Amino acid sequence: MIAFSTNNVLESGNFGADGCHGTGGNDFILSIKFGGGHCTSKVLAASVGVPRLLTLIMVLGAQADIVAVPELYASVYVPWHVGGDHRAAETAHAFLNAGLREETARCLAIAVNIIYDVIDRDYVDYCGTARDCIFTSSGMMELNDDCREKVFSGGHVLSEFPIADEDDLPF
Repeated sequence: MIAFSTNNVLESGNFGADGCHGTGGNDFILSIKFGGGHCTSKVLAASVGVPRLLTLIMVLGAQADIVAVPELYASVYVPWHVGGDHRAAETAHAFLNAGLREETARCLAIAVNIIYDVIDRDYVDYCGTARDCIFTSSGMMELNDDCREKVFSGGHVLSEFPIADEDDLPF
């Protein structure tokens, strides 16, 4: 499980952990599964008010990826080759244009950005396969060193083990 903050990626300069946070709490990436050019992830969005479990289905393409959220009846194209914070901002704007609320768009954009780091999206494009990454049933994340460094070097990721006691529960 990865805990991440929902910063306001729509405003210039608010890309790190010191940026503007959502009001409902932290968000959590619960699982990531990759195979055959598809990636399916579960995200617990707690910063959008009432916590919601959302599914991100990503179809990886040559120039842009399709990201669909069935629970919200929304899908967008994500230009994966645009790196880092610019990609998060473009993804958030795409979700806004798809009719989602700003808080939800920001949460999903940051989740997509983190998932790209977990599966090492650039490596997938060159080799057709994701690097080894798995979320176990206990919530522990197992990544190779390169992916782990990418995931935790970003300003959005708060913790790999976010639930320390009952006060820190996401719901």
